[in-house]
Amino acid sequence: MTTNPQEPERILPDEPFPIEVLHDQVWVPGLLLAWQRWPTGWRAYCSWSSHFGQGQLGWINGDRLRPRDQ
Repeated sequence: MTTNPQEPERILPDEPFPIEVLHDQVWVPGLLLAWQRWPTGWRAYCSWSSHFGQGQLGWINGDRLRPRDQ
């Protein structure tokens, strides 16, 4: 009997996610990376959480970083 490997569960943070439609995303404990290709460039989002603290960073149009206020 063969079993199909299960796709890793995709978990989003509790706070509102700034990117509506994701092309791809990577999630590991304490870190979420998501990115999206637009005609004007890349949009990316990074969220992290650890015993040192937590934060988020939005990357808009591939040329400037815009931290999100909490």
